Amino acid sequence: MKHFPLICLAALAFACKKDKPLNTSPRHVTYLVTGTHLKLNFIDSTSGFLKDQLYTGAFHYEFWRKPGTSIGITVNAASFTDTIYNWEIRIDGKLVANAFSVGGAYLAVPYN
Repeated sequence: MKHFPLICLAALAFACKKDKPLNTSPRHVTYLVTGTHLKLNFIDSTSGFLKDQLYTGAFHYEFWRKPGTSIGITVNAASFTDTIYNWEIRIDGKLVANAFSVGGAYLAVPYN
């Protein structure tokens, strides 16, 4: 029983530990896709759905990611003779993905 006060103090300290709050400030997300001719579908929760958008050379899109907002993009070559060279995703100017997979990619934007 002589260690009971120490155990209670340790339990109280553990129970009072507060989690660090998440940073919910908007994140600046940039997509850049380059290729010969690109065919994109994308949905932006702030502006709607665009289907079969055609781009020549490059597609550049900027998005302010806030809690509760999202974006999804699928990219394909416009025809079998076209080529996609690169797909970059940047968050707040920092490169976080540099790849391409036919169809699309999913990226969770962290807030911490």
